Amino acid sequence: MRNHFLRAAVATGPAYVTNDLVFHIDAGDTNSYSGSGTTVNSLVGSISSSSYNSNISHSTSDDGYWSFGSNTGAGIEFDSVTSFMPLGSSNMTYEVWTKITSNFSTPFALVRILANGNEEYNFFTFTSSQRFSVFKDSFTNSFNTSNNSVSLTPNVWRHFVITHDTSTGTAKVYINGSLDTTNTDTTNWGAYSNNSDDQYLVRIGALNTNNFLNMKGDISIVRFYKGKVLTATEVTQNYNAEKARYGY
Repeated sequence: MRNHFLRAAVATGPAYVTNDLVFHIDAGDTNSYSGSGTTVNSLVGSISSSSYNSNISHSTSDDGYWSFGSNTGAGIEFDSVTSFMPLGSSNMTYEVWTKITSNFSTPFALVRILANGNEEYNFFTFTSSQRFSVFKDSFTNSFNTSNNSVSLTPNVWRHFVITHDTSTGTAKVYINGSLDTTNTDTTNWGAYSNNSDDQYLVRIGALNTNNFLNMKGDISIVRFYKGKVLTATEVTQNYNAEKARYGY
């Protein structure tokens, strides 16, 4: 008589880091994108919907991505996000999977609304086919890769992570799981410039509402971590968790 043992199923969580994850959208997750083309939802936190430019297209290839162009305006815009944006001096980590198809593309922007209603851009990413740049306070205190150090040719999926450690004032950039040693700055990054009257919104695929510095390309995943600087090991973990989706 043979004994049969039933192996209990073991629930496993996401392979990417989830601690201190405050914002997460994924074009391949129906909880984030319903397929209606009108609403995108964050998979965590209290942000449940967004404004969505009707010219943005959605593809199910590569397990899902959004395509942006010169006619997609402010892209996907989330407002009322001040509760998890970097008011004060919180450590932050920003992550995006993106494929650039043209120079001067903005995968996402953190837009700071001043008390007088004017817009500033506080710690956002800016990419072109030759370099990857990070800016603080409307194009000041910026740094970027050397054109010769990293080849950012168009039409290739890449994983970018930007970390900001306020205790050391250090900002770092990782590309496809590896630290870009040409893209580390330890000056003037101790805290974000803001005050208690400021408000934040997030624009995915745009810096502003016109054709200047809008995204020309594709975005599939965006994640923000607040109060956490992903370690090099954690960055590699996140990259490995989804790289097969993009042919790596």
